[in-house]
Amino acid sequence: MTSLAQLATQYAFHSAPGVTGSAAAAGLVCRDSVLANFAAMALMLGAPNFLYCDSNGVARIAFNLYVDTEPMAAQLAWQNLDGSPASPMDVQTAWSAIKQAYPGTQGPTEASKEATSVRLQWPAFETLARNALKVNDAYFAAHIPGYASLPADAQMGMHLMAVGAGTPSVVVSKLAASLSKRDFATASKACALGDPTQATRNAADALLLGNAGKVVTQKVDPARLYYLDAVAGAPAPAGSKLGAGTGQPGKPGKPGAPGAPGAPSSGSQAGAILDGGTAKPAPPTGRTGVDPTALLLDAAAAVGAVALLYLLLRKTSP
Repeated sequence: MTSLAQLATQYAFHSAPGVTGSAAAAGLVCRDSVLANFAAMALMLGAPNFLYCDSNGVARIAFNLYVDTEPMAAQLAWQNLDGSPASPMDVQTAWSAIKQAYPGTQGPTEASKEATSVRLQWPAFETLARNALKVNDAYFAAHIPGYASLPADAQMGMHLMAVGAGTPSVVVSKLAASLSKRDFATASKACALGDPTQATRNAADALLLGNAGKVVTQKVDPARLYYLDAVAGAPAPAGSKLGAGTGQPGKPGKPGAPGAPGAPSSGSQAGAILDGGTAKPAPPTGRTGVDPTALLLDAAAAVGAVALLYLLLRKTSP
């Protein structure tokens, strides 16, 4: 499983809420920081920006959107892998490719992704994300008591879980009892989806819901989205781009390029080790700060080594 911090190195997130606009003004109940970061986090954790066929052979795109005719697919804004706008013929070719690949290739998998060479442009993906967020947000507000006052991490965990499950009703059936009692420890253990391909999303959801419990017990800002940041406000784990910032997700680059959505991992990096829903920094690879006492001890050791070498040379010289 790709570590959460390793995934985060491919995307720019910031946890200060409200910069991209008010959730309330957008007709949402969730926190501003959830609105600001949902699209980018959904993309990072697997919401497909490419065409695929479901188990029934129906063509779909991110957030389970039905695009089972070529004209429907052509209505969306697409780009080629090199970042250039996709032509109607490019979209038609991609749509035909995933249809022809079915049933051998289906679902939002790497095989489906590799079968086509067009990807949704970021503004189009963000629009679909916000539409899904609005539908799920209204459902949660109606079925989870006190949903509006939940910490941003809990709300984000719920929304990402709904993306993975394909419906918010699964989230309510699994988490309503624990969330209504603000039992985030139980919620973080109950949020896993059974599909083994959801392992990374499950880890992220567990971390987010675990964070929510710490937000409550430590009495820190519930409007802030912490995710990989320590809840007490410590710096993000090594390799992460999370932390203080604008509250606006970074603009994705060209799909397939290093640092862009959909790009392969650039290799092993120090990241979060999940343990019971808690993100811990990976063991340090070297000294990360300046310790005056340690510097003095190092200097004394160096002087001692030179003195010892001098005595040895004198003893062995004729």
